[in-house]
Amino acid sequence: MGRGPSEQRCDEPGWIRPVEPADAEALVRMFDRLSPESVYRRFFTRLPKLEGKFLEWFAVADHDRHEGVVYTAGSEILGVAHYQRLDSDPFTAEIAVIVEDDCQRRGIAKKLMNRLTRLARERGISHLSAVILSNNKAAQSLATAMVPDVKPTWDGAELAYSIPVRPADPGSYPSPAA
Repeated sequence: MGRGPSEQRCDEPGWIRPVEPADAEALVRMFDRLSPESVYRRFFTRLPKLEGKFLEWFAVADHDRHEGVVYTAGSEILGVAHYQRLDSDPFTAEIAVIVEDDCQRRGIAKKLMNRLTRLARERGISHLSAVILSNNKAAQSLATAMVPDVKPTWDGAELAYSIPVRPADPGSYPSPAA
């Protein structure tokens, strides 16, 4: 059985870069390639289309309080990861990542999260938080791979992770931009 065009694209050399408003169309195409299960695992709800406020949030980042990075191959986006600083604690950001189905389990999510973590560290974020559905074993494995000793809290349906961002130079976190 041969591989389809989407699966072949997953094996092409890819690039990680900050998300840009011009990525909106490519983000919609990536979203359209996602299975309903992948969408549910990312958003915790059924979302038939990436449009309106969701699309704007995915495509527009201020690169401080809200950051997004995309993994591209050719003209297509294969994955995207974001952080959003918490209003209650500017040193903590909530993170999320999604990779199109055919490209999952190929290290793309880990590469995106590594880049996002580095950017968070550079911007003074000391903790990343993630809420993961208890049946999303791939996302749990990613969180554990990022910090092997992290232990989530569990409420039955969701796991909450608090992942420390270790500074390159301990004690050197700058103040977050207001």
